[in-house]
This record gives sequence, structure tokens and C-alpha cells, in this order.
Amino acid sequence: MSMFTMDIREWEQAYREQARDAAARFFEELKNGKILGYKCKACGRVYVPPVPLCACGSRNFEEFYSEGEGVIETFTICFERVSGYPDPPFVLALIRLDNSEIAFPHVVTGVDLSDINKALSVLRVGARVRALLKSERKGSMLDFKGFKLV
Repeated sequence: MSMFTMDIREWEQAYREQARDAAARFFEELKNGKILGYKCKACGRVYVPPVPLCACGSRNFEEFYSEGEGVIETFTICFERVSGYPDPPFVLALIRLDNSEIAFPHVVTGVDLSDINKALSVLRVGARVRALLKSERKGSMLDFKGFKLV
């Protein structure tokens, strides 16, 4: 399934199944308003959200809290209704939090989409974004309101 048709809830379900305990810790901390990451003690790779096994094969991690800033890896402006997302038009991007090996799909908010050319002048691969968390959180990717351009 394409990243651009995958519902955020589907991505979350796949992550929960693959990362199990690491995902449970991530969502528990997210519920508390903290964005948990893991740094591999063997090679230094960073994972936000955390994973149970580093690319180097190690399971030895140091926990840390991300500031919630990162970059847009890729994006699209959606003009069609997609289940689980805001009413169109909206910006869907792959977000990679600082130094993380993982990018995940989420919405970029606060971009005026009434003039697409103007929007494209501020939206770009590599643009800095900051996580916006909801005030009431349940321990889900939907606890993120989205990501705002910095």
C-alpha cells in the first residue's frame, strides 16, 4: 500500500505489530506529552519512534526524548478525500524527526493552500517542522495534531 493512501491508523497498527514493546513505550510516553526515541548504544543510530532491533543487530538502546523537530522527507498536497485525514486540500508528508532513521506519515498543518504556487514556495523537501500534540492524548499517532513548518 502506498504511503499516500495509508491511513495514519493503518501505519500505527503496522508499527505496533512490528515494534511491540518499543511501540507500547512510545505510545505510553506520547500519552504523557513526550516523544520517546531510542539511541543504539552499539552504533549510535537514532530511532523516533523506537524500534526493538537496530539495523546493526543490537537490542541495546538508551532512551531519550525528542524535541519533536525534524524535516519533511517528501510530501503531497491531497485534493481528494482520504479516510482518516482532514478534509481536502491538506498536506501529507513523510516526517523524519531529527537524526532518526525512521520517517512516518503525518499531516503538515498551517499551510495556506488557497494558492498552491504560494504553498509550494514554503513547502519543500528538507523543510523544518515541529510536532504539535493535542492537549488530550490517548497514546496514538492521532495524538499528534500534525506538524507545523518552523
